[in-house]
Amino acid sequence: MLNNLGLGFIFTARDLASGVFTQLEVNFTRLDRRVGLGTARIEGAFQRLGVAMALFSAGAVTIGASLSLANTAGQFEQAVAGVAAVSGASAEVLGQLRDAAIKASLATQFTPTESVLGLRELTQAGFTAAEAMKLLEPVLDLAGGSLGELTPQGAAGLASQAMKAFGISTDKASISVDQMLQAVNVFALSANELPLALGTAARGAQALNQSLPETLIALGLVKNVVPGVERASTAVAVAMERMADPQVQKHLRGLGVAVTDSKGNFLSFLDILDKLSPALERMTAAQRSAFLLKSFGREALGGVNAILTQFSNGIRKDTGEVVRGAAALKHLRDEFENAGGTAKAFREQMLDTFQGQKTLLAGNLETLAIVLGEPFSQVLKPLVTLVASAVQQVLGVFQTLPGPVKRAFAAFAFGAGAVITLVGAVIAAKVGLALMVVGLKVLGLTLGGLLATVLPAVGAVILLGVAVAGLAYAFRHNLGGLGDFARRVQEQVTLAFRGLVQLFEDGGFSGAVREELGRAENAGLKDFLINVYLWGHRIHSFFSGLADGFSSGLEAARPTLEAFQGTVGR
Repeated sequence: MLNNLGLGFIFTARDLASGVFTQLEVNFTRLDRRVGLGTARIEGAFQRLGVAMALFSAGAVTIGASLSLANTAGQFEQAVAGVAAVSGASAEVLGQLRDAAIKASLATQFTPTESVLGLRELTQAGFTAAEAMKLLEPVLDLAGGSLGELTPQGAAGLASQAMKAFGISTDKASISVDQMLQAVNVFALSANELPLALGTAARGAQALNQSLPETLIALGLVKNVVPGVERASTAVAVAMERMADPQVQKHLRGLGVAVTDSKGNFLSFLDILDKLSPALERMTAAQRSAFLLKSFGREALGGVNAILTQFSNGIRKDTGEVVRGAAALKHLRDEFENAGGTAKAFREQMLDTFQGQKTLLAGNLETLAIVLGEPFSQVLKPLVTLVASAVQQVLGVFQTLPGPVKRAFAAFAFGAGAVITLVGAVIAAKVGLALMVVGLKVLGLTLGGLLATVLPAVGAVILLGVAVAGLAYAFRHNLGGLGDFARRVQEQVTLAFRGLVQLFEDGGFSGAVREELGRAENAGLKDFLINVYLWGHRIHSFFSGLADGFSSGLEAARPTLEAFQGTVGR
């Protein structure tokens, strides 16, 4: 109707949004595709990076393990070469030394390198390579039986010392080691005392031609009573030396005790003392002491008495039975004659524990590392040789350069290093400043505001430092007499303190303090100290009088207080 009257509206609609949204959809699709492709590329890159890092790590670990194995094998090889150099062994014997050290380490708790150190000690003592290899396992058993008191080197030194001193062949080395450990088990001897004990007692044993077991028994008996291994071993040595003296032998024959047999060979030291014991028992204590002192001297007297006393009092067996005299001596000799296998049994017992198995495992692992590392050391040896040769050539070239050229090279290197350091510092400072500005903006601060806050405090610290440095400089160089003034003040303070101490302790001045205070320039200080002392004395007297008065008042009131207390009690 409105349209008939000419008042209608005609609406025309155009689709302007569809194209825009369609283009937006296309853009988002492309963006999603690109993001997806970017994500895939990033994931692929990280996967490849992970594979590369894994390969790099595996290669680095392999190289590191190879170098570690080669180093272990190289140290062992160098130790074996040292033994060969000392003994003059051939290449064939060198291989035998290597095999002997590895075999011994598998049988004991010691590593191949420790075994080689024992071999070196034996060869340095004069044994051949073949003899050292034969002695190695008994030596390691001696070190193991010492419970850590002897290293393989120390045990090798002890074994070689005993074998040479007592003329023991390598075939009897094992039983000798067992006897030394038996002495540690039976007597109050420690394994680490054996080198000094045998070294000292051996001179007497050689003079009287005594065996190792006899000497060990004598040492043990004396050490049971005489404290200190040096005193005990000296007593044994001197006693044996005195028995070799014809004059002492004459004294003993007077008691019916022979020192030698019909052929002139020395009898056993312990048998002689055992036969001497009944003759001494027939003497008085004074006669006995006089005879022993005359025959053996002061140094040996304590040792001889220790052995005789134990023969007389008796030796207790494991069964609890007490044997005396010849029976006691026979028991001890049986202990040492049947000591074979002591070291081996001790080693097996110590290894049959958790800690022992751990120690054995550690030694076996090192042996494995040496065996595995030998091929690596052989492969790396030419490379190391080549690098060492190249370094030597560079060193030779540098040594042939003229002095000015060397100095120019050094100056260039130092200058280049300084420039590179400066450039790096500037770049780092620039980046650090930019990061600091960003951080300050995040915190809502500005660089100017921060500097305005910090600079006054920094300036005050700097001024304080300058002032302290200036005072220190003025004091050291005595500018304006400041140093002299400070020293005078220090001297006055020290003098005042010493004067006060003397006044309050002694009631007056004395010595150097009195002389110093007696000078005219110190008269004022002297008066001041006296006034301080007087005031202190008055204050002390005041409080002392107050305390005395209070105590007197309480003492005077005691009857009244006691009567009051009694009344209250009733």
